[in-house]
Amino acid sequence: MIQCPKCSNSLPDWAQTCQFCHTDISKVPRPKTAETNKRPLMQTAAWIWPAYYTISGYFVLSGIWTIVQILISLSAKKSGVEVTGMGPIQVVMMIIGVLTSAIGLGLLFKVEIVRGIVNIFCWIRIASGILAIPTTIGMTVVFGPLGIVMLVAAILDIVSSGLMIFLIGETD
Repeated sequence: MIQCPKCSNSLPDWAQTCQFCHTDISKVPRPKTAETNKRPLMQTAAWIWPAYYTISGYFVLSGIWTIVQILISLSAKKSGVEVTGMGPIQVVMMIIGVLTSAIGLGLLFKVEIVRGIVNIFCWIRIASGILAIPTTIGMTVVFGPLGIVMLVAAILDIVSSGLMIFLIGETD
């Protein structure tokens, strides 16, 4: 218990204002008890932080790879005609790449607003990965090994995003 410096009434340790005289008591020193010195009951597992940083780095690299793919496709010639400018699909993919990299960097630097919105981002990645699986399976028939690589990438997106949702909860 603490005491209000103005009216001398006893107040709980967690109080920020006096309930009797409405004085701000947030600066009043709190007594240290055995309860405040206790260590948390559950410790974070040793693999949590390395996995968190690994997946955050994967998000950065994944976003950069998306941007590189768009830039390479813009410089390629299609049917002997040089492609100039970006179409709406390339613009959307470029934005997705930039956002993915920015979210990965925000996670690496533990920016709280990014950590708050990453669950939504991860659910979108899971949904897009699930939707991509039938397409990539079809692409394995047409493109062979390239289709298999794309299938593995879609599965990796699903797994990494699901794991990041878990890791955000564990590192809060």
